[in-house]
Amino acid sequence: MKYIEYCRQWVKEHWLQLTPWRRNLIICLLAAAVVFGCYYMMPGSMDASTVERAIVHTFSADSYTFKSRSTINLNQGERVFAVLSGEKSGDNRHVKGSVLGTPLNIYYVDGQLYQQDAVDGDWLKISGDWSNVSMLLAETDPQTNFNFKQLGEVTVLGRDQVEGQRTIKVSCSPELTDDWIVEYFSDITYTLWITASSNYLVKAEITATLREDPGASLKIENYFADFNDKIVIKAPI
Repeated sequence: MKYIEYCRQWVKEHWLQLTPWRRNLIICLLAAAVVFGCYYMMPGSMDASTVERAIVHTFSADSYTFKSRSTINLNQGERVFAVLSGEKSGDNRHVKGSVLGTPLNIYYVDGQLYQQDAVDGDWLKISGDWSNVSMLLAETDPQTNFNFKQLGEVTVLGRDQVEGQRTIKVSCSPELTDDWIVEYFSDITYTLWITASSNYLVKAEITATLREDPGASLKIENYFADFNDKIVIKAPI
């Protein structure tokens, strides 16, 4: 603000001494600054139906990459629950990272699940109880966090940049399909960053409060990128 005030004062004192083309240049620069500032100050247009379409559009992409980090903040400090990254291409997936400090590396390729042993690093071809396989895939799939009964009211928070992309930032408190989450958590809030041009969800932050301990909170951060890029996922063995 001091810099802006200095510029304003300088122009005021030297305006009459400036040549016409310098005056025009300053006017053009000021006009561009106003337009640029207005663009980022405007909240943008985004209602519940638009947000719902963006979520469907995101997870309907043939391929994308993602990163996620889940933490629980307790009185004793932050506890990291999971840090994951992965990619999806068609029905094939690859997810790696850690859950509760235990390394995780899995592939799901052509209907077959492969999991790397956390101790010796060998790859295991999982077969048999597909209910456990489905559960593991669901627990590591970021889309699981976006199953809503109803999105609810959407509040536009303004415009923001996420990794160089211009986005509209919104928040909402949806009604979730997973009733057990509501049983353990309250004040569930979603903050979403949606690209204004391509209508993709590129960042999501989910926060909630533990019902049994209001001083404890959950935070899940998700980033999405590389939509419909050529991503090849091959079985590790």
